Amino acid sequence: MTEYTRIFVDSSVIVEHLKDDERAVDLMNAILNRIDLEAYVNDVVYSEVIYIRTKSGKSHLM
Repeated sequence: MTEYTRIFVDSSVIVEHLKDDERAVDLMNAILNRIDLEAYVNDVVYSEVIYIRTKSGKSHLM
């Protein structure tokens, strides 16, 4: 059985990734391409990302 290291992704990383910040994009790609890592977020992070994107006037899907 493969052993995974769990890594928590904070809302700031997700928001910067959505804004196409090069460092955040590189970080997310590095995390998601590692088969030994399990990335996770919690409900608070989802809420923060949606709130921040709503307040900025941009879709959280952009």
